[in-house]
Amino acid sequence: MAVGDSGRVVGFAELISSGLIDCFYVCPQQQNRGVGRALLRAVFKDANLRGISPLTVDASHAAKAFFKANGFVPVRENCVERNGVLLRNTTMVRS
Repeated sequence: MAVGDSGRVVGFAELISSGLIDCFYVCPQQQNRGVGRALLRAVFKDANLRGISPLTVDASHAAKAFFKANGFVPVRENCVERNGVLLRNTTMVRS
């Protein structure tokens, strides 16, 4: 969890034991301010301490460039249906 100057939560990340970054979110008003990089550093540290490798993430189109810039490589494109809505993302891996 990342907390901003106001004491409000501005982002969060969740790493599960399989190495999947299951949740990764930064408040839109806080993007491009280092919040995502700080969260990702915390995920990397946690993964290292727990001996988890590789890391995977199903990145949205908007997040794909962020993860690529941080060492993740695209593996496959996905299309998932939720309540009749098609959602596209990209599975990415970092060794």
